[in-house]
Amino acid sequence: AMNQPKGDRVPYQGDLHAWTPTLAEVLRPAGYRTYMAGKWHVAVQDALVPKGPKNNWPINRGFDRYYGTLTGATSYFDPRTLVRDDTMISPFADPQHPVPKGGYYYTDALGDEAIRFVRDHHRDHADAPFFLYLAFTAPHYPLNAKPADIAKYHGRYDGGYEPIRAARLAREKELGLVASDVQLPPAVKPKQEYGTHRDWFVRAMEVYAAQIDCMDQNIGRLVDALRETGQLDNTVLCFLSDNGACAEWRGPSKGSPTDAEEMKPRPLDAVLYEHRPNFTRGGERVNYAFQGLPGGDDSYMVYGEGWAQVSNTPFRSFKQHEFEGGISTPLIVHWPAGIPKNLDGTLVRDQGHVIDVMATVMALAGANHPTSFGGQNSPPPEGISLLPAFKGQHLVRANPLFFEHIGNRAVRNGDWKLVADHADGAWELYDIAKDRGERSNLVTDDAKKATDLRLEWEAWAHRAGVLPWPYDPPYGEAAKPAEN
Repeated sequence: AMNQPKGDRVPYQGDLHAWTPTLAEVLRPAGYRTYMAGKWHVAVQDALVPKGPKNNWPINRGFDRYYGTLTGATSYFDPRTLVRDDTMISPFADPQHPVPKGGYYYTDALGDEAIRFVRDHHRDHADAPFFLYLAFTAPHYPLNAKPADIAKYHGRYDGGYEPIRAARLAREKELGLVASDVQLPPAVKPKQEYGTHRDWFVRAMEVYAAQIDCMDQNIGRLVDALRETGQLDNTVLCFLSDNGACAEWRGPSKGSPTDAEEMKPRPLDAVLYEHRPNFTRGGERVNYAFQGLPGGDDSYMVYGEGWAQVSNTPFRSFKQHEFEGGISTPLIVHWPAGIPKNLDGTLVRDQGHVIDVMATVMALAGANHPTSFGGQNSPPPEGISLLPAFKGQHLVRANPLFFEHIGNRAVRNGDWKLVADHADGAWELYDIAKDRGERSNLVTDDAKKATDLRLEWEAWAHRAGVLPWPYDPPYGEAAKPAEN
């Protein structure tokens, strides 16, 4: 972080702490083999080059085998920072993964590798349990998908944002996913002009859907591999997303000193690692919004605020923010040997959080969290086990749930939620049980509840290293007027 002293335990360092064990590092002592395919994104920027430090690469953080990308987002047709085990590679020069006839596509490659890990484990280590972390990048930007998958969705989104959002809400109510009286938050007015680029926006959503479709196909193939190796019934499958829909906008990147190099076609075996390229491997310029249609390997595009709000139906706001549209995602759990049959297909409305995954996995595996790790004290996990929910019991949480991302923040205690955006610093209070769409701010109606929750959030923020915040102005203070 900008204004904080350097040190081993400084928060916001953009790197995985040495004193925080990963799930894989906790499971190994319990006898597990550990595998990972997909996005890592917890290694410092210096590690995203072939000769950078590897201490926080997956292979050095508890995983026996790894195939995936170290960066947060990348081309699906030619992913950058692609790593197999402890070596950065080109997707086109990997003898273990020959390029398919239809061309390389990252989501399919991740499915292939996850299946390879499952089959190899069954062949070589059938007597040991295994842990597989499969982190697809789909449907994160850029909008890249295979033509056959895009074709399935041709015309599906011609109706535009609001009719499709309304239809989604009706379907969610019909399925019982949301209360029958939930109302949609007001429609956002996208900064990008829809009318003059209607065909482009329709195509963007078709590509987005295609990316999810392809991910779904690969999850199906993985389930088939687990079934064929006799592992499906006794494997706990947890499917979750890391955030709500993304309203970020991506225009062309500013010219970089590597432009001249990037413009030259580079050989298929060259290892590419520039995070957001201006040129393809072949030397063609990468197109951004409205420069041609999204989908192909020569584009790096996003689908915009309008479709993000459709994706978040019926919630408010977006990824990066702590309103429900930024943080509320489903967790789908499949475990035939452990979940009673009468709970199949049921909806659990208790609150879970990604911090609960560690506690849940440790409970399933009989693993323990070390009191010290990496030569330092290691705080215990903050989450609770979700196993009671798998058995039809309610979750009992001793502490509230806390959130913070780039200054946006929230605390949830039972049905009460206090939430604020960093931009204006004003806390808002909602009764989520009655108002999932966060339309009725109760902060003046119940000032004591708001104050109690704010103090709990601040105590957590100090304890967890969230404060002092390195941005200006500080929390809750108005920006100072510029001096003349």
